[in-house]
Amino acid sequence: MGLRISGGTARGREILARKGPDTRPTSAKSRSGLFDILRPRMAGSRWLDLYAGNGTIGLEALSRGADYVVFAERHRDACRMITTNVAKLGFGEQTFLWCGEVLKLLSQYQAEPFDIAFFDPPWGTDNYRDTLRWLTERNLVRPDGLIIAEHRKEDLPQAVVGDWQRIRTADYGDTHSSFYPIQGDHTAVPDDEAEPQDGEAEPEQD
Repeated sequence: MGLRISGGTARGREILARKGPDTRPTSAKSRSGLFDILRPRMAGSRWLDLYAGNGTIGLEALSRGADYVVFAERHRDACRMITTNVAKLGFGEQTFLWCGEVLKLLSQYQAEPFDIAFFDPPWGTDNYRDTLRWLTERNLVRPDGLIIAEHRKEDLPQAVVGDWQRIRTADYGDTHSSFYPIQGDHTAVPDDEAEPQDGEAEPEQD
């Protein structure tokens, strides 16, 4: 299975992807909508891509102007795909891969906090609550940053965790993305998605 990066410097480049019970690549529709919302935040940003699968979200972020991405994924086959995809797109010096339990990384991480933390755990698990708790209690995201949870409609995560509050949930069909800024800052996420820039129409999946 192949996917293509939908925007930025690597737009149209194909990456490896595998769909299985524990890895579910984010759809083209979801990625396009998500990064339209995040466009004002992308330049120079530091990302944390949790339950990263094949790394699609983090790679898309790098293509669109992010400065650095930490991937966390526990399945070794998926870790190998991330390594291959990072090398293929030439982002090796801008990434770090943690191949192990995601919550263990969150409990141990000591470096600079992130601008954006994105997480998409296997659907039907209890990992949403624990992931939000670790991200917020350990201050892993900057005060002006953003936490984003991808989930099914029926798995809507809690509305408030510490000082962070869910202010918006974007609907992309089967997939939804919930946005958490600190103190429920409604200016942190635009009300409407930006229009795609010229030359950034969504490439078709193979």
